[in-house]
Amino acid sequence: MLLLKSRKSFTLMELLTVAIIIGVTAAVAIPNYNVAVQRSQERSAAMNLLAAKSAQEIYRSEHGEFWPTLAYVCSSGCNAQEINQNLRLSLPTIGSTAYTCFDMNGGPYWCEATSAAPAWTLQSRGNINAGWPRCSAGTCELCQPNCPTP
Repeated sequence: MLLLKSRKSFTLMELLTVAIIIGVTAAVAIPNYNVAVQRSQERSAAMNLLAAKSAQEIYRSEHGEFWPTLAYVCSSGCNAQEINQNLRLSLPTIGSTAYTCFDMNGGPYWCEATSAAPAWTLQSRGNINAGWPRCSAGTCELCQPNCPTP
């Protein structure tokens, strides 16, 4: 009489096939995920700069000048907490993107969002660019057509 052997485990070939399928899927998915995260950060920064631009216009209509004023001293640019407090915004104060605003010697404002990895900088300046924030450094895919060559 022939006894049938019951199978309670996977063969080595089956395990290798599953490992290869998982590896190929990860090799395709991880770079696409990283690109999606970068684009999301860029769009978020651009939207926050547009909000800062609107807040600057409101501040100017209330106080007659852009913020930061000549009387308000920021040694190396005003950080996100100062921006939030003075322009009544809620920019993120922690994370991979840093926000700063500068005084242009009593003239138009200059706000920027900077990311360290990957490195890029978006700028929004009052009375200079009336539209979307411009890329000033790095490889910001969102506004690369407007990014000047270094």
